[in-house]
Amino acid sequence: MDQFYQEKLIAKTASLYYLKNLNQKQISNLLHISQATVSRLLDKALKNEIVKVSVKNISGSFTTLEEKICDKFNLTDCVISRNSSRNNQLLHSHLGIAAAFHLETIINNGDIIGISSWSETLLNAIDAMHPLKNLNDIKVVQTLGGVGNSSATEHAVHLLSRITDLINGEKFYLPISGIVSKNFNFSALNDKHIEIVLDLFNKVSLALVGVGSINVFSPLIKKSGNILPKVEINRLIKKGAVGDINLQFFDINGQKITISEKYKVIGMTLDQLKKTKNVIAIAGGGHKVNAIIGALNTSVIDTLITDPNTAKEIIKNVK
Repeated sequence: MDQFYQEKLIAKTASLYYLKNLNQKQISNLLHISQATVSRLLDKALKNEIVKVSVKNISGSFTTLEEKICDKFNLTDCVISRNSSRNNQLLHSHLGIAAAFHLETIINNGDIIGISSWSETLLNAIDAMHPLKNLNDIKVVQTLGGVGNSSATEHAVHLLSRITDLINGEKFYLPISGIVSKNFNFSALNDKHIEIVLDLFNKVSLALVGVGSINVFSPLIKKSGNILPKVEINRLIKKGAVGDINLQFFDINGQKITISEKYKVIGMTLDQLKKTKNVIAIAGGGHKVNAIIGALNTSVIDTLITDPNTAKEIIKNVK
């Protein structure tokens, strides 16, 4: 086939597709060629650079920074919020808006969603979400225990109730302390509901987690009663712990740091999270940079949602 006329046909096909907005079937009928041929011609238009596709970089989108973080930590996705702030309340709001939009696009029928109830950022994300119609058969599971003061309990109830109302889901609370003694006897509780929730941990398809810093515990975690003694925190720091997910501690390289044998955490483990199809971490702030780097190095996280300043510090502080 004469190359000139072949390229002429490729250009004509590409023009009809990209400039005239005809679909492949319409082009097939118009040019009297098969739809498969149309598809091949469009592929050649790109390969031969007859057509060049460019994507406009939206101001403030941080696309390059997101790609760097994904490449560095082998993430599926990274979402950077529009703004940062040194004010924690404003920062949580910025992260919450970014996370809400992301969640609205990825929740599917049949999902079993695991969510820690003790995160200000997660609460902001859920509060910023809009109702999602036409979703069915969704379960929402509390993935870390906690029975602290009344305001903390109200927070957990609000968070799970809010998200289940938005997605037409069924909620499963975990009404038990997040930290118990080593000799704690589950069978003595004789609580079938808790057994159901613990069993659901292994079936979670979408986990929403926060990242805690070993040096700064959020007010909600404190209110939940999920605070280890200072002696134990100091021991973890000496062993290199920089942060936690669901009170599962790790060092800057993502290696797990186990708590004392005196205690047991009632929540999803890092091993269970690794088996989860999609784990989304929502975290930001200068005081959490090392904790986030450690969390990313655990290979547990699939998607990170953070703010611009934190993202820049993450890249600056990794080799």
